Formats: sequence, C-alpha cells, structure tokens
Amino acid sequence: MQKIILFLVFAVGMLSGYFANSIVNKTPITIEVNASKGLESKFPLVTAKTTFVNKQPKKQSLSTSSATNDSVAMRQKELTGLTAQIEHLDNKFKNLQSKYDKNNNRLIQLTMEMETLDESSITDDQMMTLVKDDFSEFRRDYRGAQRDRIFDFHQQEEDLDWGYDMQTRISDFILTHYNTVNVQLTSVKCKQHSCELLIKETEKNTWSLINEELTKQPWWKFHVTNSASRSSEKEHQLIYYFMSK
Repeated sequence: MQKIILFLVFAVGMLSGYFANSIVNKTPITIEVNASKGLESKFPLVTAKTTFVNKQPKKQSLSTSSATNDSVAMRQKELTGLTAQIEHLDNKFKNLQSKYDKNNNRLIQLTMEMETLDESSITDDQMMTLVKDDFSEFRRDYRGAQRDRIFDFHQQEEDLDWGYDMQTRISDFILTHYNTVNVQLTSVKCKQHSCELLIKETEKNTWSLINEELTKQPWWKFHVTNSASRSSEKEHQLIYYFMSK
C-alpha cells in the first residue's frame, strides 16, 4: 500500500512539473502517464493529455506589407501615365481643332469672294429701296449670290418662331452688355435662319468687344457672316451684318 501511495505522489509531481513548464513556454504539450505493469491488475490505465494554445494575435508579415505597398505604387504610376496620355491627346485635339477652324474660315471667305463674281438680276435701285435707312448703301454694294440672299431675306414674311427667338436673344445680349452705352442697336431682324444686324458705334472699337463675346454664346450658330462698316456724318461708325446658318 505504501508503494502505491509513493507512486501516486511521484505521478502528481511529474504532472505538476509538465504543467508549469507548458505555461512558462506557452507551447502545446501532451502528457501521458501509465500505471506500472505491476499495478495494472488493481488500477486501470491512466492517461492525461493537456494542450495549451497560444492565443496571441499573429503579426502581419513584412513580406505581405511590402507587397501591398508595391501594388499601391504600381497603380499610382499607371494613373499618372494615363493622366499624361489624356493631357497629350487633349492638346493634340485642340491643335487640330484650331487648324480646322482656320481652314474652314478660309474656305468660307473664298466662297464669298466667288459668289461676288456671279451675276445677279437684282439692280442697285432695287437694293436701295429695300429699306430706306442709313444702311441702304451697304446692301447695294453686295454682288452676286450675296445680293440675292439679302434681297430675298427682305421679301420674306416675319418669322414668329425661330426668327423671333433669335432676334430676341441677340438684342437682349447687346442691350445688357456692359459696353452697350457706346453702341446703338438700330435694328435686328431674323427670318428663316438668317439675320440682319444694324449697329451704330459711338465709341471706337466698342462693338468689336461686344461682338467677340456675342459669337461665343452657345446659341450662336451662324457659319456665314457678311459685314461692312463706314463712318457717318456724325462721326459714328455704321456697321452692317448679314448672317446665315
């Protein structure tokens, strides 16, 4: 009996030692204790298993963090490259647009010059009597197809749809412009996608500033513009415009 008690005390001591060692080192451990062969008849097989798991959070590896930084840097580089390409294409488009506008304006000018060479059946007297105002000589000086268009314009009935809307837009813009004090809007008439604009300028170069902003309006869609000017007896500048879409 005394031997059995000594054996049990020995077994408990071993278990305590293993527990203490496992707790200090924080490593999994499995312990098995078997009764001696001599005591198998009186005590069954005794097995003790204890497992300790370290529950501390794992730190992110340096390799994972480095890979993430490399991915962000690569995407930033790609974005910078795409931005540069967009800017390059935008500048290229603007250059092409500028060349197109210059060529188109030149083509319009040549077309207008060719039209003046055409014969017109409308006489000077007919042009002078279209409207009796200070701008009659401007109308008379046009030749060929340009003269025909202006003459036909004055034969048309009033346009209460597009014509009324466009002449309202033009007159409102001119009359509300900050330089309007130096110009007089004598008349603006619009019919069937054409307009006649009569201006008296009391201060030199004032109309050019207004006209520059006028032609930049989103509703300004005229492609052909005939203009002429001369000084009047009162030292006012008379300006005649005939525009067509």
